[in-house]
Amino acid sequence: MILRKLTADPAVAQSATTGLVSGLAEKGLAEITIDPEDRRTHVVSLTSEGKRGQGELPEYHQSRGTSVKESVG
Repeated sequence: MILRKLTADPAVAQSATTGLVSGLAEKGLAEITIDPEDRRTHVVSLTSEGKRGQGELPEYHQSRGTSVKESVG
């Protein structure tokens, strides 16, 4: 998933989304890479540990984060 798309939701502050993704990356749950075709674009993907942890989200967060999980998947 492209980070810019994750931060596009007007209901969530861009800084909050960026901070969340950065925190996941620091914990080894997500990986942020630069798109080799467009170096301005950051691509976010879940690591295998991050994918395993999806099932541990509380139900409330699972329902609210469905589109993010599907996009990052």
